Amino acid sequence: TTYWRQKMKKGRAIKELEKDLQKEINSVNQRFNISIEKVKEPYRQPNILAEYIAFQLKNRVSFRKAMKKVIELTKKEDIRGVKVKIAGCLG
Repeated sequence: TTYWRQKMKKGRAIKELEKDLQKEINSVNQRFNISIEKVKEPYRQPNILAEYIAFQLKNRVSFRKAMKKVIELTKKEDIRGVKVKIAGCLG
């Protein structure tokens, strides 16, 4: 999420996405319109939370800290429960 925010501030993400789509579809002549909508409650969506944990782990943050932060963020959104499971070799 913060990765994309940084990209969005620079204005490169949309252009890169359009170029990637044109390469995948193999049509340079077609134009794509990409609209971006802000998510109203991002910490209620599990895929955004998973991306947050992945980003933290890539930045060498302790997995316990990342898990605790996600639980804290969901508590602020008044979610009744959350289950965080990290598996695999993290070393």
